[in-house]
Amino acid sequence: MSIRNDNEFTVVIHEMTLTGEFSKLFNELDGCNEEGQRQKIVEMNRILEEMNEKEFISIYTTELLNRIDKMMKRKKVSLENSFLLLTRIGYCKGLVGLWSASFYESSLYNRLNNMIFIEARKIEGKNENLLISLCECYILLLNHYWKMSKGLLFKSVNCIIKAELSKKEDEKTQKEVEITLLALSRIDAHIRMKEDIYSTKIAEIIKYHQEHHNLTQLAYQSAWEFLMVLYKDDKCLERLIVNELHFVREATRELEELMGYVDWKKSKKAKRGKEMKDIRIIERWLDTIYIIFLQCRLSDEEFIRLASCVKRIFRAASDNHRGIRRMCIRCYLITYFNRAVKNEALLNGGAVDVVLEEITQFDIDNLHCLGCLSFFKSMCERLKTTVEPEEKRANGKEMRRKALKMEIFEKMEEEGYEDYIFGLFHCLVNGTDDLFILFENLNDCFVCC
Repeated sequence: MSIRNDNEFTVVIHEMTLTGEFSKLFNELDGCNEEGQRQKIVEMNRILEEMNEKEFISIYTTELLNRIDKMMKRKKVSLENSFLLLTRIGYCKGLVGLWSASFYESSLYNRLNNMIFIEARKIEGKNENLLISLCECYILLLNHYWKMSKGLLFKSVNCIIKAELSKKEDEKTQKEVEITLLALSRIDAHIRMKEDIYSTKIAEIIKYHQEHHNLTQLAYQSAWEFLMVLYKDDKCLERLIVNELHFVREATRELEELMGYVDWKKSKKAKRGKEMKDIRIIERWLDTIYIIFLQCRLSDEEFIRLASCVKRIFRAASDNHRGIRRMCIRCYLITYFNRAVKNEALLNGGAVDVVLEEITQFDIDNLHCLGCLSFFKSMCERLKTTVEPEEKRANGKEMRRKALKMEIFEKMEEEGYEDYIFGLFHCLVNGTDDLFILFENLNDCFVCC
């Protein structure tokens, strides 16, 4: 006889209640007038925001989107009500970061695609509000990395970016702006966005918020994320991001505030509503920090401040949020490719401590282990001297290098890093090729070499 934990039972019942209630309301839409449909959709939207990822995935299906498309085609539901529901579905999908083929495989995909194309081509009688709603729905529902027509993309972005992002601070306007900016942040990062108006407009939005605090936390993060999409192909934006908009100051402040909202002792599965949303925003900030650590040249002071903030998130998430822990590690590991990041900054920012702790976890997989070991191998390579003898005596670089080398080695020795490496090497003689190759020259894995 099996015994079911009361808390688990409560969660299961709640999941059944939310998904069942959503389905019940959706099935009732056909028999309502426009106002009745609107009331039910408002309630459905509330339920969507309470769902966890598992619940949302269970209702976000090609079948659901096809049914919405049929209702639109037969005019069983108005365009306004359709967009009210679809925008919230896309909003939840964007917040979760879900990758799903449901939209692309649905008849709704072709409908929205054609409606945007037709409305955008109109010279007279163009309905800008309709076009904005269409573009927001389309981009929010589309997968982040799926290619779309560049022409259609630019039409969509132009339409959204020109939307009146009101400076008002009332709740309704804030929500509309939040959805608009979330849609922009979902733009495929692989498509080059050449127009200067995009970065100029987003920079204006960020600066205005810094003075007037008119955006929600998700909207503000989304504005930064869209700027990072533009920055990916434009090195000139680095000065804007780091020096003019002060990314490090803003990101650390936002993350410190968000961390205070979360009950970290509670399991991620038990979080709902606002608390679950706060977790999602923290994860989105970590994705943005990943890009910063990969591409930007921060001062040592700024890097240490940001790396220390990531360390605090790692510590807070240690018990119940394995995914966030790995995202923090990922931010540190990517510095392997950014030669502007110095070993001193990695040490003082806590990166060495955190990666050492992670690498000895019993449940670490081979790929993650390979990344952690490569991090230390990179540090060792950076500590190798390339300074000429005369220059060593002249500027004291060699003395500083040796002192740093000794400090890192002592820290690794305290954590039993060398014993761990030898033990892992013997376990991998017949194991993963990539890890075995990394260990072919064991001396490269030690700072003391």
